[in-house]
This record gives sequence, structure tokens and C-alpha cells, in this order.
Amino acid sequence: MALEAVTKLEEGILAEAEAEARRRVAEAEEEAKRIIERAKAEAEEQVASMKAAVEREMAEVERRRLSEARRACAMKKLAVKNELIEECFSKALQKLREVVNTDAYVKGMATLMERSIAQLGSEEVRVRFNDRDAARFQNTIASHLKLPSNVKIVVEPEREACIGGFVISTPDGKIKINNTLEARLELVKRTLRKELGKILFG
Repeated sequence: MALEAVTKLEEGILAEAEAEARRRVAEAEEEAKRIIERAKAEAEEQVASMKAAVEREMAEVERRRLSEARRACAMKKLAVKNELIEECFSKALQKLREVVNTDAYVKGMATLMERSIAQLGSEEVRVRFNDRDAARFQNTIASHLKLPSNVKIVVEPEREACIGGFVISTPDGKIKINNTLEARLELVKRTLRKELGKILFG
């Protein structure tokens, strides 16, 4: 009987140990499954996060490329505009060099001087020419002037470095009008720059 009791006790202990072992294995397997599922979820989350980050980076790269392309396009248009303006300006200067030797230029100078003197509103004015126009003022330009008898024109000894035209001022020099051909052409150049800007940039 004692032997049988011992055997049953051993069998009971063994069965209990086996049951405990199976329970622990099952728990371990469940924990492993949870760990795997959690790791899988974290991995998927990381992949999604990395994918979103890559997409954001790609969008930013694309945005920068478009911005650079637009800037390059604007710079190209600006270069074209400046090139056209300088080309027109150069041609205009060449034509002016031819015009200053015509009668039309002399008459135009007289008309412009009349307007300038009226603008100054002074009985005495001082005018500065280049060498060529200073030399022919009395004999040609002055003969075309139609001014009040009380207006006195003083040709200054200093010469203006210009293709043509003149700089006129009051005796004290406080009011001055630059009517050189270059100055007037520069005004046209500014207008031309605006108009070309509208055409090229809208």
C-alpha cells in the first residue's frame, strides 16, 4: 500500500508539473503572439511614418525645384527685357548722332528752349551746350527762337558732355532742367522698361 501511495503521489506531482508546464508554455506562446503583434504594429507604424516623411521630403524637393525654375524663368525674362532695352537704346543713340546734324534738330532745339524758358519763368537763363551746339547757337539756333524781348540767354562757358540738347537753369542755379538728348532718352528708356515688363511678365 505504501508503494502504491507513493506511486500515485509521484503520478500526481508529475501530472501537476506537466499541467503547469503546459500552462506556462501556453502563456509564453500568448505573450510571444502579443509581442509579435505589437512589433508588427510598431513596424507598420514606423513604415507609415517613414513613408509620410519621404513623401513630405519629395514634395519639398519638388516645391524647391519649381521655385528655382520660376526664379530662373523670371531672371531669363529680365535678361531679355534688359537686352531689348539696351539694344533699342543703342539704336536710338545712333540715330540721334545722325539727327543732330539736321535742320530739324536745330528747329527742335529752339522749340525746346522756348518751352524750357517758359517753365523756368525767369527773365534771365543760363544754358550749357556741348561744343558743337555752343558754336552754332548765335548763328542758327538763336535765329529760330521766339521769345519775349526782356528774356536774356547767357551761354555758359562750361561745356556739357552730351550728344546734343542742353541744360538750362535760372541764374542762381536753383532751378535746372536737363534737356540733353541723353536725359530725354533716359525718360523714354524708363517708359520702355515698364512697357516691356508688362509684355514679358504680364
